[in-house]
Amino acid sequence: MWSPERTHEALVSMDMYLEAQRVSRARRTSPDSTAEKRKDANRTYLFRSCVKCTVAGCGRRMFGKARKGLVYYRCQPKPGYAPEGHPPTVSVREDALLEACSRFFADYVFCADRGARLAGIVSEAERAALKEVREQEARLVSAPADMEARSELLVRSLEDADDPAGELTRRVHARLDGLAQERRDKEAELAAVREARPPIPDEGLLGVLPVTSADLARVPEGLLRPLFDAFRLEALVDKTRGGRADVSVTLLPETVDSVQAVAGRALTSVDSGSALDRAEFSPVCLAAPAGFEPATPALGEPCSVP
Repeated sequence: MWSPERTHEALVSMDMYLEAQRVSRARRTSPDSTAEKRKDANRTYLFRSCVKCTVAGCGRRMFGKARKGLVYYRCQPKPGYAPEGHPPTVSVREDALLEACSRFFADYVFCADRGARLAGIVSEAERAALKEVREQEARLVSAPADMEARSELLVRSLEDADDPAGELTRRVHARLDGLAQERRDKEAELAAVREARPPIPDEGLLGVLPVTSADLARVPEGLLRPLFDAFRLEALVDKTRGGRADVSVTLLPETVDSVQAVAGRALTSVDSGSALDRAEFSPVCLAAPAGFEPATPALGEPCSVP
């Protein structure tokens, strides 16, 4: 979960974004002219653009590939472009990713005790760092107003002064120029702090989502992929660490209504409309990005991806 404060106005609504993603997937083709490439281009991949390779700090998006009835996501850097220690090919099966993501949603997004689970992910060190950033931001926010007040005092001093030689006027103007530069510097520093600050957990965002044990693996792909898009799902795969994959989702105040609608359609499809009828709604105190392997050892054991 990220900060409730907007950094800029949205260019499009969440509904328009999801519809654009659906149309984009429907129109994707391959520039390769071979029959095999054309066949692969017409195939839809559930986790297209959602999976990244993090082996040796790679960071590349993994592409889908069907082989012998199974779907894989691969990272195959060209020779000379792979990071040191990166194998020629890194691959992960789609069914393993789907199982892991289904467990993640069940354990952290749609479960009844999600508030307590997600609160435990934010460590004390992260809380202390966030507090320090907030205090620094508060100081920087007040600085421009303080400088404006000081500038106003200088201007008033000129109104009451007898300065036939103009020396006081020159000094005041020089000081006003200095205060104006200090203000610009503080505003730039504030912008940099806001840009670099860690995600701020928001209270209650998950409270509008249903509490259900529905298995996402049973949701039709046509409804499941929009769910992943709405939640901005991302899976970071590192096969060198015991097949570890870290899964995260992002929920923002401006997208929560659209996410609720998409989740409702997806979950309703699993159990003929009864999933939401049985769903409970509860407030959540804290919701931060998390992987299906919890960020702290106390929350569980690592999940392996074949």
